[in-house]
Amino acid sequence: MSSKLCVGIVPLFNELSHDEQELIERLVQHRSVARGEVVVSPDRSGGMIIVRSGRLRVYQLSEDGSEHVVRILDSGDYEGELWLYGGRNENLFISGESDSEICVIAYDEFNRLLESYSGLAIRLLKLSIEKMNELGFKNSLLAMDSIEDRIVAYLEKLQERHHSGKIVLPMKLKDLALYLGITPETLSRKLHLLEEEGIIRRRGRTIELNER
Repeated sequence: MSSKLCVGIVPLFNELSHDEQELIERLVQHRSVARGEVVVSPDRSGGMIIVRSGRLRVYQLSEDGSEHVVRILDSGDYEGELWLYGGRNENLFISGESDSEICVIAYDEFNRLLESYSGLAIRLLKLSIEKMNELGFKNSLLAMDSIEDRIVAYLEKLQERHHSGKIVLPMKLKDLALYLGITPETLSRKLHLLEEEGIIRRRGRTIELNER
C-alpha cells in the first residue's frame, strides 16, 4: 500500500487493492486547512472528510455558545459517513486543531463507490457502529457523578484499546477536559489527586494506571 495515497491511510479502504485505491484517489479533492478554520458546519457538510496530516476537532455548540468536543481526528481518521444516506448534520462542526491537509470525497461520488464495492459498504457499516459505540461510551462517562471515576474509566478505555498499561493522552488537557465535561483546572486538580492516591503515575501526557 502506498503511503502517498490519501485513501491508503484510511482503515475503510485498506482492504482494497492498490489499483482500486488509485481509482478512488482520483475522486478525492485535496485541500489545506488552517488552525481554527471551520470546514464543516450544520449548513456546510458536502462530503466525507479524510485527515491526511494534522488534526481536526469535531465539536458541538451549546445554546450558550460553549464548545463540547466530540472527538479529535488524527491522520487516517474520517468524518461525514453518517450523512451519506440523506441524514442531516444537525449540530456538528469540524475545524482545524492544527494546520492540516485533508481529502474530501463528494457524497455522490462516494455513493457510486458503495455501489461498485459491496465489501466497502459492509466495512463502512462496521466502522460506523464502532464510532457509535464510542459515542455511547462518552455519554456513559458524562453520566458518572464522580469526576475521578470518569477520568479513570476514560484511561482504562485507552489502556484496553492500546493493550498497554502506559498510555499517551491523544489530545491536549484542555481538549480532554472538554471531552469529559469539566474545566481544565478541575482536570488538572483531579489528575494530581489521582497521583497522590497512587491510582496513576503521570509524566506530562504519558499516564500509567496502577492496579487497584
